[in-house]
Amino acid sequence: MTRLGVMGLLLCSTIHSYAGLEYGEQEQRWSPRSQSILNLIHNNSVAELQRRFGQGLDPNEVFEGGFTMLLWTANSRNTEAARMLIERGAKVDAVLPDGRNTLMLAAQAWNVPLADLLLQAGIDPNARDINGLTAAHHCVNWAKSHFIIANLEPDQAEIIKLMAQHKADVNLPDKLGRTALMVASGFGHLPSQRLLISLGADIDARDLKGRSALTLCALNGRDSELVMNLTKAGAKVRFMDALLLEDIDEAMDLFEEPGAATMIGECEETTLMRAAELG
Repeated sequence: MTRLGVMGLLLCSTIHSYAGLEYGEQEQRWSPRSQSILNLIHNNSVAELQRRFGQGLDPNEVFEGGFTMLLWTANSRNTEAARMLIERGAKVDAVLPDGRNTLMLAAQAWNVPLADLLLQAGIDPNARDINGLTAAHHCVNWAKSHFIIANLEPDQAEIIKLMAQHKADVNLPDKLGRTALMVASGFGHLPSQRLLISLGADIDARDLKGRSALTLCALNGRDSELVMNLTKAGAKVRFMDALLLEDIDEAMDLFEEPGAATMIGECEETTLMRAAELG
């Protein structure tokens, strides 16, 4: 396995990785009635949904697992059902028990059309789930080494771009202190990393363990595009970053930096552990 692959696996222990909805698991819990209604959403059977609304179906009914019909629309790339639900009064700010809203689910599913519709309908782009993750975090919160998914990284960036157009704060940290730029850099998502930098993301923001976006991607090497994007934007290199980049000369220059001895690296290593690894 390459160093980048190992990095992705190790990062999964420290960043909550999730991509898409666990539909199969959820479907096993549905009652027959719930299953029939949510299948209509999945298949964008708008006419039949309209008929059921005429018979008294509530657009904000909560089904097993905390799903509303609008939350379930992230399962479909077609926005007809979502648009109809919003027109019928479905609450765009409805959330699952873990705090995820429909925009976050759309971000996890790389569903650009739905994200655009929700933002136009007034959903809060800065809402957070119980882990403090925003939809921007959810766009990039998955390891490329775990999934064979083609041509989806531009969709991630497009959703973040749409969010920014609706006044999303790209510097909001999660409960671990990580911004979307840190997560994008750590998981190697170049389109989103470049976009976030261009949007003015704080390149030197640090998580609760003192790690920056640079710390989280430094093992890719000084010449990697991930690292160069950050350094060209003026990211500050600290003692641990220099060690991770295997730049011994710069590390020696930064040795007396305040707090150098207690810095933590990308994979929870201490400066002593990293220095010993470099020999």
